[in-house]
Amino acid sequence: MDHVSHLRLPFYSANIFPEYPDIDQDVMPVYHLLEKIRPTVITLALDPEGSGPDTHYKTLIALSEAIDRYVAAHPEMNIRIWGYRNIWSNYEIHEINTIIPVSLNSFAVLHNMFNSCFLSQKSASFPSYELDGTFSELAQNIWVRQLNHLIDLMGKEYFYASPNPLLRRSYGAIFLRDMSYKEFTDYLVPVRRLLKAKEMLGGK
Repeated sequence: MDHVSHLRLPFYSANIFPEYPDIDQDVMPVYHLLEKIRPTVITLALDPEGSGPDTHYKTLIALSEAIDRYVAAHPEMNIRIWGYRNIWSNYEIHEINTIIPVSLNSFAVLHNMFNSCFLSQKSASFPSYELDGTFSELAQNIWVRQLNHLIDLMGKEYFYASPNPLLRRSYGAIFLRDMSYKEFTDYLVPVRRLLKAKEMLGGK
């Protein structure tokens, strides 16, 4: 619980047409948190725009601006960005470069963590059409589906006869896109172009 920081950033709202993140109110609190923690790995949602509520997309914008400042202050840190998708969009296998097998115990840990740390999300403002339940349950279903895709590709024996105990007891699989800071900024080029175009159309 003490590792979760609820920043309550103003841009993150249920408004239909919310503002894009503000530097002082939304970006700088994230930057200060990064300075406090000094992470070398940062995980964030890489949902494309339009795949669900705009909150993930706008969070990506705020995080990218904070990460730019963090890297500028610590160029020697060589940070890695782990981009994930889970609720509103899913990766195809060809889009990822990292797969993490998930045990049944990890499912229980996730569900307990979600219900303990994110009480406001137990009844989501934007529920998913896939499941009438918590997002942690939906994420688990997606992880199981992703593991089944891998089993179809590689065969059951690859997992069940593996010398790696984590693979043998896998119940799901998390798909990630592991990127360097440069790869992350390259990925964001079209996102930032689109944002700039929207600002120009809006007269900002």
